[in-house]
Amino acid sequence: MKLLYLYFIILSNLFTFSFYATHNDYFPQNIHKFLLTVVIMVKNEVDVIIPTLQPFIDAGITSFLVYDTGSTDGTQNKIKNHFQEHCLNHTYIIEEPFVDFSTSRNRALELAEHIFVNNTFLLMLDAEWYIHNVDELLQFCLRNKNYIPKN
Repeated sequence: MKLLYLYFIILSNLFTFSFYATHNDYFPQNIHKFLLTVVIMVKNEVDVIIPTLQPFIDAGITSFLVYDTGSTDGTQNKIKNHFQEHCLNHTYIIEEPFVDFSTSRNRALELAEHIFVNNTFLLMLDAEWYIHNVDELLQFCLRNKNYIPKN
C-alpha cells in the first residue's frame, strides 16, 4: 500500500511539472510584492465560500490561492466570478485531486510559495471560517513583516 501511495505521489509530481511547463499563468511575469496572501483548500463549498473570502477582499487583499480538491457543486465558478466582479488580478484557482489532508494542505502551500514569490505572510483558512477585523490582522502583518527572532 505504501508503494502505491509513493507511486501516486511521483505521478502527481510529474503531472504537476508538465502542467507547470505548459501553463505559464502559474508563473507571474510581473513579480509583485504581497504582504498577505490567503490560501484556502476547498471542496464543495459553494454555500459558504463568499462570506469567508469577502472580509479579505473588503480589507484590500488582492492575492488568493484557492486549491480545489474536486468540487462538483460549482464552487470554482462561484469563486472565479466573485474574483472577476471585484477585479482581482492575483487570484489562482488550482484543481488537483485530494490525496489526504496533510499532503493536500502542504501542496496548496507549496503552490502559493511558487506563485507568490515575494509574499511576506500566507494565511491558510478553512472554507467555513468567518474572520472579523481583517484590518487589525493587516496591521499585525505590517508591524511584524521584518521580524527576525533573537537567538
